[in-house]
Amino acid sequence: MSTNGIRGAAPVTPQPPLVPASESAFHHLTALSYTSPGIRAGDDMTTRGVRSRLGAILAGAFADRGLPFDLGNRAFLRDRGDVLLLMLPMTVPTHVVYDVFATGVHAGVRTFNRRGGASFASENATLEVRVAQHFGRVHFDGLGVFGRSLDVLRTLLAACAPGEYMHLLSDPYYRDLRSATLVDPDDHEEITAIGTDMAPHRGWLRVPDPHPAVGAGRTALHSA
Repeated sequence: MSTNGIRGAAPVTPQPPLVPASESAFHHLTALSYTSPGIRAGDDMTTRGVRSRLGAILAGAFADRGLPFDLGNRAFLRDRGDVLLLMLPMTVPTHVVYDVFATGVHAGVRTFNRRGGASFASENATLEVRVAQHFGRVHFDGLGVFGRSLDVLRTLLAACAPGEYMHLLSDPYYRDLRSATLVDPDDHEEITAIGTDMAPHRGWLRVPDPHPAVGAGRTALHSA
């Protein structure tokens, strides 16, 4: 019996794939990017601590709304260093997914920056978080996930300017919330994000107080 070359190791039981290779489905899509100004280059221990705290903030915000934050069949998470991709099925109401980030995660980041950063080796280890939300069809294969909706999401995320907490909604996502009077239009500014295909994508930027100066109708060029 194979033990993968490790003496005394238990046989490895193949795990089923997270989703079938041919599956494609509509999902709530959230991309979250973070930086931590003040951390010295190469300070992996402080970076580890900040990542751990961010994970706790996310897990708490999801748990408060009865949603899982794991690799189960309801929430799908991909970590690419400083970018997280989270997907939830469309059976979860849009306003619940929005509230996870607009309220729960934002409050957690603000609390960390007011009280938690000083507990790390670098007292300037604060969090700057950018969030983009969209929904659309995502396809799965043996290499991961792909789809036009993810390209739009990446373009929107790149259009977020730096700040403590910047939150950008795609036009369809915003209009879905707006039609149910779940967002205040006075809290959002329309922007146009331009992707690598030079196609314009309308987005709605929410900048929590304190509100930095931003120009109406701003255009952001994404060249990833």
